[in-house]
Amino acid sequence: MAELIASPEEVTREWLTEALQSSGLLGSVKSFEHRDIGTGQVGRCVRFELEVTGNLPSSVVGKFASDDPVSREAGVQRDCYSREVGFYSELAADLPIRRPACYFAAIDGRGPDHCLLLEDLAPAKQGDQLGGCSLAVAQEGVRQLAGLHAASWCRPGLEVFPWLGPTTSEAARHDLAQSHALRRHVTPGFVERYGDRLESDAIELVRRQTENVEKLDVACGLGLSQRSAEADDPPFSLVHGDFRLDNLLIDERDAAPTVAVVDWQTVRRGVPLSDLAYFLGASLTTEIRRQEEQSLFELYCSALSRRGVELPDHDLLWHEYRRGSFAGLSMAVIASMIVGQTERGDEMFLAMARRHARHVLDLGADALLA
Repeated sequence: MAELIASPEEVTREWLTEALQSSGLLGSVKSFEHRDIGTGQVGRCVRFELEVTGNLPSSVVGKFASDDPVSREAGVQRDCYSREVGFYSELAADLPIRRPACYFAAIDGRGPDHCLLLEDLAPAKQGDQLGGCSLAVAQEGVRQLAGLHAASWCRPGLEVFPWLGPTTSEAARHDLAQSHALRRHVTPGFVERYGDRLESDAIELVRRQTENVEKLDVACGLGLSQRSAEADDPPFSLVHGDFRLDNLLIDERDAAPTVAVVDWQTVRRGVPLSDLAYFLGASLTTEIRRQEEQSLFELYCSALSRRGVELPDHDLLWHEYRRGSFAGLSMAVIASMIVGQTERGDEMFLAMARRHARHVLDLGADALLA
């Protein structure tokens, strides 16, 4: 096993050779070049172009902690780094969702020092979070999401992976209390920073959600993993937690696009319908989402059924989908205020806040705050 290297500037050809060989590949790296890619807020992604012998790949993507100290601290406090390393090391191989192969994964405690070496899926390109995606891409994204959820639907034993989240009910309650406190702490700053660029009903919704955040919560952590998915309980599964276009690599060269999922820093146990609502609310323009939302919801349910999931009552699923529409608004408010501020980041968080607020209001989900 190669040693942990926490910065791309420290990488050597000898280390790359050892790290790639640790995954069972043969050969050596003779030389390499690297350059930054992507638009990550908490992580830093680097493409390594390699001159190799044997069956080593000619390029790989390395993922490290952000250089920004504020973002690095957020990554540690939110367990972003340990979740992603844990996912690739312990769960990814058994899940039917398209994602990069992982050649090397290591972390020092909870981070920030960590490193992943991942398959380079070029020429697939990062989705355009600001512009939105086509219906065909959204459909393939829904199918991939259903694969992740179906494989872990109400699956016992997920609590053995502590990096997924709290493993006791007491710890789950503590995490919820901290999350509520953080939301209340950052909302005034969010309103001050973005209030004059958002519609008044969106700002009012942000305030109302913060004031009533407990009403939207369901059991989490060990409580979720122990549920039996009876008629009155929401189903649980692994959830990506940030399933949107910035975290999808899309190849549209053929008539049917392919979608691969990256950035597993927020994977956890949760209610799967929140992933679906977050994806559709964030990744489609409001006009396309309004036209196609029902058909995409039905596509998701059909994909789960084809994978053997016994679905609960349709009304329960739709209720959880409506409640899940708040997830993206929470992400926009909290994430924007705990990572380093950038011009591109501001535009992304504004687009998310606008779309997710409109999504909540279109669904009448704001009634859940009453």
